[in-house]
Amino acid sequence: MKKILTAIFMLLAMNFGTAQAAEVTTMFHVPDMFCASCPYIVKGAISEVEGVISVVTSLAERMAIITYDDEITNLAALLEATANVGYEASVIDNL
Repeated sequence: MKKILTAIFMLLAMNFGTAQAAEVTTMFHVPDMFCASCPYIVKGAISEVEGVISVVTSLAERMAIITYDDEITNLAALLEATANVGYEASVIDNL
């Protein structure tokens, strides 16, 4: 079931427009998301980072899938955004 949900979230996070060479999609594990508002807080914080194209969060999976322009931002800035709102995150995978 977890693999199916992960695949669904990956599909939702994909940008179906023309692919840019600088676009990167990565998955974060955010273990401290426990309530219904947590994914919205994490998504909002990450979305504020310049260069972020899309963010999909899942409370059930405690993860976030982020597509961003790596010529504008980087993993350190994305991880800092989550930490700044009280959620430590770690990179699961670059997709």
